Amino acid sequence: MNNNNVSISGMLAVALLLINAVVLETAVVKNTDWYKALWVTLPLLAIAIYRSKKRKMPEEKTPADTLLILKK
Repeated sequence: MNNNNVSISGMLAVALLLINAVVLETAVVKNTDWYKALWVTLPLLAIAIYRSKKRKMPEEKTPADTLLILKK
């Protein structure tokens, strides 16, 4: 059973990714006015991804240190 904690920003990033996919599909297939919605959803997605990555990184470690740990 998976008992790992999931961050809110990670769940928000996934939800925004799905919303962006729906907006893009709608803009391409039905109505090009939907591209305007990306001005709101893309920055929100970028912020959510940045925050979820920032929270996963331990404060005393650098990205290179974490990569070395994962390779072991």
